[in-house]
Amino acid sequence: MNGYLTLKEAEQRFNIKADTLRSYITRGQVIPVWAIEKVGKTWLIDTRFMLEKYKYKNCVIRNYFNKQMEHVGYYIVDLDADREFNYMDGSLVHYSKLSIDDQNLLDEYTDIFEDGYNDIIDGYEMLSVNDFTIKRKIKHIEDFDGNVL
Repeated sequence: MNGYLTLKEAEQRFNIKADTLRSYITRGQVIPVWAIEKVGKTWLIDTRFMLEKYKYKNCVIRNYFNKQMEHVGYYIVDLDADREFNYMDGSLVHYSKLSIDDQNLLDEYTDIFEDGYNDIIDGYEMLSVNDFTIKRKIKHIEDFDGNVL
């Protein structure tokens, strides 16, 4: 299943013993219920959870979809990079010069942006809505096997 690892795969990739993960699952500790699936006798664990918990601590990891809207991996947000706000013509938005209505609108768009449903273009996560574009640099994209794309 895309987006899930067996406990053995998780052990190999994240250097955490499969028995330890199994123990966490059976005791209901560390690993949230939403990150676990059981297929037959095999436990599966959500790849994104493992990345956030054991590889990219203090990072934001978002799902990455290709142009056919297939979930093909994850991208890691560069939280050290500032968000850039632009008008559609590319000019910089000066927030303090916006009307109250436009400030409220831009605040709503920023909330949508932070929910992570953004395009990836030239190394940036980007959301273009009405008159505004919001973008921020990403660190990289990786597939389900951990290969940087």
